[in-house]
Amino acid sequence: MSPTAYLVFFALVPTVLSVDWWKVVMGIGDVMADHYLDQDLRALRDHTLLQRWNQTLVRRFQSWSQGDMSDSLRMEEGLTTELQNITGDETIKVWDFGTYENATQQPVSREFYNFSTFVDSFRKNREKYINVTMLKGQVGYVSIRSMSDIVDIILPDPEMTEFFLGKMAALNESKAVILDLRNNLGGDREGVVHWASFFFNATPSVPLSDVYYRDGVNQYWTLLEVPGGIRFPDKPLYLLTSNRTRWEAEEFAYAMQVTNRTTIIGETTAGEEFTGMWIPIDGTDVHLLTRTNVVRNPITQDSWSGKGVTPDITVPREEALAEALRKIRGSEDTNMADSAGNTGPSRWTIYLVLISTGIVLLTSTTFM
Repeated sequence: MSPTAYLVFFALVPTVLSVDWWKVVMGIGDVMADHYLDQDLRALRDHTLLQRWNQTLVRRFQSWSQGDMSDSLRMEEGLTTELQNITGDETIKVWDFGTYENATQQPVSREFYNFSTFVDSFRKNREKYINVTMLKGQVGYVSIRSMSDIVDIILPDPEMTEFFLGKMAALNESKAVILDLRNNLGGDREGVVHWASFFFNATPSVPLSDVYYRDGVNQYWTLLEVPGGIRFPDKPLYLLTSNRTRWEAEEFAYAMQVTNRTTIIGETTAGEEFTGMWIPIDGTDVHLLTRTNVVRNPITQDSWSGKGVTPDITVPREEALAEALRKIRGSEDTNMADSAGNTGPSRWTIYLVLISTGIVLLTSTTFM
């Protein structure tokens, strides 16, 4: 941060601020200057916009009481709200990790970001996170609660690998596949790549996402090899979404939709793009979740951020599965009728034969 910005801060900061929260307020500007990237791909090093944000934050902070500052939860919620209002970026969050390290009941939303805890939960409750069922009419139903990296979470564990590959192999017998993302809160980008790759041929690779950083761009494509060699490139695919579908689950849905690989049924997704990192603020236990990269789809040069993924067929979330089954079974009935017409008489031909037979019988009876 520039010397001018520091002078502005010292002029504005009230004397009632405790040392720790003063460090947090000062540290927020440092973290954003060093790491933040906005949706227009602008870094904020020595940027007048950053200085204006910092000044606004400190001015608002002046009105807070000592009672506010003694409550870590109230402080982190207040700072989060102020930062989101000032920047217009709802991905920014402030969390006091130190307060929750020794808490007896840690909130679930915080546990999600503890990778080892999440992996342990995933493996112990695997049927909750990945549930594969064969529905009537040979329709494969897959509920995915987390778009997590298969390589990091599943494959290192032999039991999980056997479970997962067995479930996916069972879909070989299906006529169509339904992926239920209605309760999927995201995961990671490698998970998006793996799940997408199951539904395309090995070649040519399909572009999925471009992720822009301050110093370059990473491109993500479908994989040449997938676990178990399991692929379903030609099976009809339906995705179920809700307004709770978010982050990487939205990225997956968006990529599959723009490549015309799926039909999405349900509600418009949350419109949240999770592309940040938890950055510690020097001298404190507080971390700032700040945007460090921006995702663009390579085909549309756009994303779902702020607007969500719009379904091809919009229905309330609780009706999405039934609607998908109607679409699948309806198309099957039509295909079966068309197939029957190629190998035998049509229904109208049968009706005409029956009517003609009836007329002949009536005529014969009349003249007897």
